[in-house]
Amino acid sequence: MINIFPHDPLTFSAYEITLWLENCQSRHKDTCHRIDRVRNHGGEGDFFVINVDDMRIDSVPRTSEYIALSYVWGKSQSDHIEEFCLRKSNLERLRTPNALSREDLPATVADTISLVKLLGYSYLWIDRLCIIQDDDAERMRHQLDAMGETYSGSVFTIAAVAGDDAHFGLPGVPGSSKTRLTTAFTESPVPVFETLIDDSIWNCRAWTYQERMCSRRCLYITNNKLFFQC
Repeated sequence: MINIFPHDPLTFSAYEITLWLENCQSRHKDTCHRIDRVRNHGGEGDFFVINVDDMRIDSVPRTSEYIALSYVWGKSQSDHIEEFCLRKSNLERLRTPNALSREDLPATVADTISLVKLLGYSYLWIDRLCIIQDDDAERMRHQLDAMGETYSGSVFTIAAVAGDDAHFGLPGVPGSSKTRLTTAFTESPVPVFETLIDDSIWNCRAWTYQERMCSRRCLYITNNKLFFQC
């Protein structure tokens, strides 16, 4: 952990997040370095991301810049959730422009897409929509084994700490159904950060623990605060 930046206002701006990222990129080149995103993945290609400009599933080289999402999927509205998994049967349809509708996506996914666009990036990686869920066993094992490098290869990871499922949304994201952050804290940054993260449902999942440990940078979005860690 190098730097943690707390943020208290009811909504946050892309400009401030961009400044935090630029600060890391300019000052922490030896520690938050760009890793080789291609190793152990069988070369470039066959790397699915969400193209947030065209609202579709896209295939890009692993050297492309992308943002990753770490979140808790939850168990609510399971039938609706299953519809938005990438499968062999819907791959071609989801690769067509505007195949992904914000109104039909779980709120956390929809808000993350909005935030990624606001920050000026084109590609977002989310496990349920970027790994073919009914692929053959060998390819699934290969993809799951590579998840650590997928998170470490992202520019940064958005950690959706607020809520307990994918329908909660991201508090503070402009245009979100949860536009306003609920409160502002006055305690010192590190104790607040540790308490909010450690006590969250998000932090109790083995997958999210791996995603947190593998990510070079994380933007944590809680009910109350925004933190950037690198």
